[in-house]
Amino acid sequence: MSISTNLRLFLLLSVFAATLCIAEEETTVQASFINDMIDAFGQPLLDLGWEKDNDQYCKFEGVACDDGSIFELKLPNRSLNGTLPDSIAKLSRLEALELPHNNISSIPQVGSNHFYYLDMSNCNISGTFPESINVPYLKTINLSSNNLEGNLGEQTLNYKAITNLVLNNNSLSGSLPNSLTDASHLYRLDLSYNKFTGGVPSGIAKLPYLEILQLHHNNLDSLSSDFDSSQIKDFKFDPQSVQSNSRRSRRGRV
Repeated sequence: MSISTNLRLFLLLSVFAATLCIAEEETTVQASFINDMIDAFGQPLLDLGWEKDNDQYCKFEGVACDDGSIFELKLPNRSLNGTLPDSIAKLSRLEALELPHNNISSIPQVGSNHFYYLDMSNCNISGTFPESINVPYLKTINLSSNNLEGNLGEQTLNYKAITNLVLNNNSLSGSLPNSLTDASHLYRLDLSYNKFTGGVPSGIAKLPYLEILQLHHNNLDSLSSDFDSSQIKDFKFDPQSVQSNSRRSRRGRV
């Protein structure tokens, strides 16, 4: 066997060994996360058939895997009460969290660059709008019917990637960020039933894919003369309304 053949064989074996090592490490990380989830939420997950130290976690209800990698957690209305474990940040292939209608106190730090979908509506989340969800490819954010306060900063989100931003029924305030006009792929924007003030950037109406814009029940100024909503199919706006109208139930679906 020639030296070049031996070298190629050595390189192939090295790559194979490295791949196995990475796969084993990922399995360990994911199994640890599942254990942490059971520690955090307990009986509701056990009732779904979740078990600690079980390497068949990809078969657990609410867990979706691709080639052994967890890419989705889907546990709507499962009576989860607590906080998502920090180990969720180690799920390198996580794409989606769908956890509405639970009682989860905060939004986790997600470490996956594949993460694009977040639904934690009706979860009783409190505090200011989290910077922890500012990941590169996040497209859908539904945090409606929570207890979020504070404002949306100019750099809070990568608006250029977002297609659906649903934050209605919170207590968000301050002015609407001008960076919303950079949301060139935005299809739905629902900021209704909050406490936003000031003007509405006219550039929002010019977004090419925007079809749903709901800004009613805030404390916003009248629209400027160059705000043309004629291309928006579902547009709701009533200036200076937040003080004279009661908010809908926080537990209502969107």
